[in-house]
Amino acid sequence: MKKNIFIIIFFLKVSFAFGQVSIAYIDINFILNNSLVGKSLKENINSIQNGHLKKLNKIKKNLITK
Repeated sequence: MKKNIFIIIFFLKVSFAFGQVSIAYIDINFILNNSLVGKSLKENINSIQNGHLKKLNKIKKNLITK
């Protein structure tokens, strides 16, 4: 009988311990826009994108002339 009471009390205490968990979130956009690594990644992506756009515009002009 004592084991049963001990087990019940143990599980009740464990369940109450998990009831006080706080939830937090991370704003990835803020981190990418304000950190040094995020800024360098953004610049790198923009330079790659601009290079691809220039290539596509050249191909487009060639197709229009043909």
